[in-house]
This record gives sequence, C-alpha cells and structure tokens, in this order.
Amino acid sequence: MMRRMLAAVRAATMTTGCATYSDKVAPSYKSPVRVIRKTILLLPLLLTACAVAKPTYLPDGRQGISIACDGQVQGMNSCFEKAGEMCGPAGYDIVNREQQSSPTGAASFNRWGGGASYGSVENRSILIACKK
Repeated sequence: MMRRMLAAVRAATMTTGCATYSDKVAPSYKSPVRVIRKTILLLPLLLTACAVAKPTYLPDGRQGISIACDGQVQGMNSCFEKAGEMCGPAGYDIVNREQQSSPTGAASFNRWGGGASYGSVENRSILIACKK
C-alpha cells in the first residue's frame, strides 16, 4: 500500500513538474506501537462481551449452572439476566456469588519514549440452581 502511494506521488511529480510532497496530502500512518497499545487495552473488553454459562453439579447432587460475567463492560446484572434466561419463569436459587478485582498493566518503550497503562479486570460469577 505504501509503495502505491509513493508511486502516485512520483507520477504526480513527473507530470506536473512542480508538485512536492508538501503539496500532497500526507499518507495516514498508524504507529505499530499505538496499534498494539490499543489492542492490549481493548482485548479484554472484546473477549468478555457476554456472560458465559456452563452446566455443573452442586455439592448436594443437584444440577447447577455456573455463570461468569467478567470484564469492565458488564456488571453483576449481566449474570442475573443470563440466569433468568437459563431458568425461565420458574426462577432460580443463588448458591454462590463471587466478585473480585484483578489488576492489569502494560508498558511499552521505544527510542522515542514510552508509556504505560494500568487498570483492573472485574471477575464476577454466580452459581445457581434452577427451581422446578
């Protein structure tokens, strides 16, 4: 792509004889460091866009459902909504409820300087048993 842009600038210079690089619109260039930083920051949000439900068995032998709704985008309400979808109008009993925050961070340095980003990822889950 960059070669095509350079070829177009050269062609314009040859045909007009007076066009310079400053007369042309500079090609947009995205630094690989910026792209990597944005990907690192947005990846956890993209990967945890919905609540995940897995069937399991409870200690008393009943069948239960483990629902995880991790990430910054969702709240505990996402877990409860998923539980409602799974069990329907009969309802459900909450067997266990967990919520904790895990710190995250990323740093990058190059010859022009560097930067760091930090934050936390919220880990939320509930264990439910559907009522009959």
